Amino acid sequence: MGNGDFKCEKCDKEYQDNNPRMILSVNVADWSNNIWVTLFDDEAQTLLGVNGKEMKRLKEEQPEDFNAIFDKLRFTQLQLKLRVKNENYNDEQRLKTSVSKLELLKLPEHNKRLLKEINEMKALLAA
Repeated sequence: MGNGDFKCEKCDKEYQDNNPRMILSVNVADWSNNIWVTLFDDEAQTLLGVNGKEMKRLKEEQPEDFNAIFDKLRFTQLQLKLRVKNENYNDEQRLKTSVSKLELLKLPEHNKRLLKEINEMKALLAA
């Protein structure tokens, strides 16, 4: 509003404080390819470990710490559930991909699950 207050366009009320929500665009990759995905507020908070208000403060007051959050996440192994949909933009079809669920990959548990699935497939082939 120019005076330090914030206005909600939806309810037409003014507030002294706000709660910014994050939309984060991230490039994820595996051995086969890479893709840009969008993380909305809940998943972004899970990935970054901080909320939108703290990220805004860090960006303004401590840019080194702000950048360190992203540097720490490079090559982090994640398990993602993606939502993919076709969208038309300027008569061109594009895939829009967003993350609907995000979990840090726990390798021992993940490996146990993979071994179990491999053994199940071997049993089916042997039958």
